[in-house]
Amino acid sequence: MFFLVEGLNDDTEGMGLTREALLAAAESRLRAARLYPNGLVDMAEAVTAQLVADIHVVGPAVHVSLAYRKKVTDEFGTAAFADTWSLGVTGTHGRNAQSVVSGLSPLLDKFLAEYLRINAEACAAR
Repeated sequence: MFFLVEGLNDDTEGMGLTREALLAAAESRLRAARLYPNGLVDMAEAVTAQLVADIHVVGPAVHVSLAYRKKVTDEFGTAAFADTWSLGVTGTHGRNAQSVVSGLSPLLDKFLAEYLRINAEACAAR
């Protein structure tokens, strides 16, 4: 599964929140569920599904969302990614980067529970 982090800006970097910290937290959870993320950017063309964390910080507020996107093709043969599952939370961060990383955790838990339930047969075969 290909994992992406989007939405980081100067406000997030100013509080010490990095893409690497978010990737490490998410990849650890995905590995524990045996959904090994493919972090290689050059493989992006071959990816048919993406798990995307979107982090937006504005002043003291933060919005963290997680979306599962699958590649779909329309009747004209045009392919693009479309969200098939998403969930988000809004709160405050107190200038604490770890609180934002922790905010991603329950979203990952909910995604993994639903993904593994829906794909139980395929996941059991691994």
